[in-house]
Amino acid sequence: MPHPVWRSPTIEVRGVAELCVSAGVSPLLARLLLNRGVTPASVESFLRPSLADTHDPSLLPDMDKAVDRLLRAIDAGEKITIYGDYDVDGTTATALLLGVLRRAGAEADFYIPDRAAEGYGMNEPAMRTIRERGASVLLTVDCGITARDPIAAAHAIGLDVIVTDHHVVDPDRLPNPGDAVALIDPRIDGCDYPFPDLAGVGLAYKLGQALLAARDVDASLEDELDLVALGTIADVARLRGENRALAKAGLAVMSARKRPGIRALCEAAGVDDGTDLASYHVGFVLGPRINAAGRLDRAHVVVELLTTDDDAQAMEIANGLNEANSARREVERRITDDATKIVETELDPDRDPIIVVARDDWHPGVVGIVASRLVERFWRPAIVIGIQGDTGKGSGRSIPGFHIQDALLECADKMTTFGGHAAAAGLSMEIAELPALREQLVEIARERLTADHLQRVTHLDAVLSLGDIGAAAVGELDLMEPFGEGNPAPRFGFRGLSVAGEPRLMGHELQHLSATLTDGRDSTRVVAWNDADRAVALRTPGAEVDVAGRVGINEYRGRRNVQITVSDWMIEADTGGVDAGVYPRRDTPSDVRIIDSRRREEKAPYLGRVLARGDQALIYVRDDLALAQARKLLGDLGYSGAVTYCDSRASNGDMGDAVQSLGSDGVRALVSTHSVIPPATPSVARVSHVVFCHPPRDDASFLVACEPVLLGREDEADGGEDETRYVHLLFNERDIDVDITRGATAMPTQARYRRLYSILRDQAEGLTLEDWRAAAGAELATAVDAAAEVFAELDLVECADGVYRARQGERRSLDESEAYGAARIEARATGIQAELWRTRTPRDYWEMMLRHRRHAVDADGSTAEMGVL
Repeated sequence: MPHPVWRSPTIEVRGVAELCVSAGVSPLLARLLLNRGVTPASVESFLRPSLADTHDPSLLPDMDKAVDRLLRAIDAGEKITIYGDYDVDGTTATALLLGVLRRAGAEADFYIPDRAAEGYGMNEPAMRTIRERGASVLLTVDCGITARDPIAAAHAIGLDVIVTDHHVVDPDRLPNPGDAVALIDPRIDGCDYPFPDLAGVGLAYKLGQALLAARDVDASLEDELDLVALGTIADVARLRGENRALAKAGLAVMSARKRPGIRALCEAAGVDDGTDLASYHVGFVLGPRINAAGRLDRAHVVVELLTTDDDAQAMEIANGLNEANSARREVERRITDDATKIVETELDPDRDPIIVVARDDWHPGVVGIVASRLVERFWRPAIVIGIQGDTGKGSGRSIPGFHIQDALLECADKMTTFGGHAAAAGLSMEIAELPALREQLVEIARERLTADHLQRVTHLDAVLSLGDIGAAAVGELDLMEPFGEGNPAPRFGFRGLSVAGEPRLMGHELQHLSATLTDGRDSTRVVAWNDADRAVALRTPGAEVDVAGRVGINEYRGRRNVQITVSDWMIEADTGGVDAGVYPRRDTPSDVRIIDSRRREEKAPYLGRVLARGDQALIYVRDDLALAQARKLLGDLGYSGAVTYCDSRASNGDMGDAVQSLGSDGVRALVSTHSVIPPATPSVARVSHVVFCHPPRDDASFLVACEPVLLGREDEADGGEDETRYVHLLFNERDIDVDITRGATAMPTQARYRRLYSILRDQAEGLTLEDWRAAAGAELATAVDAAAEVFAELDLVECADGVYRARQGERRSLDESEAYGAARIEARATGIQAELWRTRTPRDYWEMMLRHRRHAVDADGSTAEMGVL
């Protein structure tokens, strides 16, 4: 399997700092929240969603009609049948409404279609069966919005149909006017409901609330929220807005295990009684066991499990579901192995950009899972078909860039039925059409899929260092629960690690892997499920390891430790020290390389070697004091005449003159305190080295300073030989600590500002800023200027002729000051940026530079004008 490309959002340092200050969260959590579009205004509702923020059920279309018909049926003793679906969303919605209807006094039962015999949704024979069983009202959950013909058939035989469905509405397939009593779907045109993404069980919950409210019964339905969470999360509904509030509250109810069915299912799955249930348990423990029943045509028992009050019956059903899940996993494993062998032996990856495989002993209930496994392994769209006699039923899964339903639409004449969306689809067909279908799909895929599409991409939230994932930071991530669609569980990348100790194999069949990885400062345990073969590569002496995965707290025998669950590896053999700190390595073609010398204590010898090459260089230092030190050091090395200098007082014109001097009269380098680069000139184009002796102010300053080695050269335009250029990272831990300390001491706090105000108030004659700094002492001096601005904004001081005096008046809160908030954000941003300079790997810097170059180059290949920061 080829190593995937990692992609992660660019960090917005100031945005992260603002969330840290406004929400009181760590930089890591703030970064994740920004990645998900959470703003300071919405952070509270995201982290602590409330049922008070959910919406009125009466806003849903036809809700009044549905409630009225159900009440009339209850009062008249009519039988109501709930028509569900066999997945988790459908079975939980069925169980919820069954309980609500019976609480309201209804005679009610349910009908779940057989997955293999009937398939998804409503069908006409089922309508007749339900009517023959005595029902006069049919209430659908999680289906029905496009079931025009079955609903027409139901209407014709005297069955009143109420539809609750959350799927996308196709206007051409809506039931005929008058055939259904009510169509409750938040996606219907003209719907006033504020949130369109409710799951089927969410709509069932809303109908239940409206029905009980009309009966003047407690309509909170809080005890049913466990079913709402179970169905919503398992159905991969978008976990934002109302869904998030329902799911979070529901997980709390589920964790209490009041429902015998939930309690039994947890016990059968081996979930400890004291464990708080989270989205992981729904998605990977409970949900698969419920879905297994539907896949193997036993979905009705799930409704019985979720509605019974009998602990013994619940346990019996839960054990049966556990066995069904084991059987499903075995069937899935066997079919996946068979399909993988077919792909590896019969398909040519270079010739076949899509996988279409079929066999007559493949259960149609698991072919969708198998298709997902093939996509994951081969990174190609995959369609897996189970053959039954002369027909076949299949499922397809796709990759970004290939709309699988659109592709099937072009092959419609070769299938009996099909449907789906961009990423997934289902189909049925006469098996005689299989060769023609496969051939046409391959041709379509060849037209639409490029090499870029077929390059696997892993989307990460961030590339971090091991020091970023301490126990406190990882524990704070629990605030983001529940995870799911719209709020995926965070995934991180870690680069440049090495193995500490011996990797271990785990599991009954020694199929899992555990190892400890280190970056030289911190160490963390990693586990990889079903990936024991990696142990051989990890045991290679000096191997360098990149990993991507999810982080969490592992609890074992009373000990809690951070652990990475690995999804992607890249393991490179030891280079024997060759090119250590160089990226890309010199055996990899690249016109720009990073030289990572951040661990050097002495900078002068290194700068001397750069200048000794005779190439032109730009050298950046922190401030005027550092520039004076550099002038002395380089002078002592004999380079006084080879270097020009620009301090903080230099104008753009001064900088332009200094740049123009490069290459003339033996001048090789410019040392500057700020990254002011004028528009491209021949002198700038000949720069081969950019050296950072100290961390830049921010990412933008770093990238602008690197532009001379990024955006082309004069000799390249003339067809001359391209020489490699270099960006040198020469700042060290001590330099980074200085920035972190500056950020910490500049952070305004109530105590510091109270002390500064007290100093000023004690001086009746007032103080100039210079005197105020002197009176404040070294620890507080750096905060005086910002404090003066804040106090002035709050009318706590007056200033005349440069002298500040304290004013007498009412007490004011510092939080009223915009300047105070801005100063806190600025100070926090300084500390966050400093940590980034420490933790980024050479590859991280290199990728930042390449992204900047792509953005700076116009579509026609010309370079954009370089900016001045």
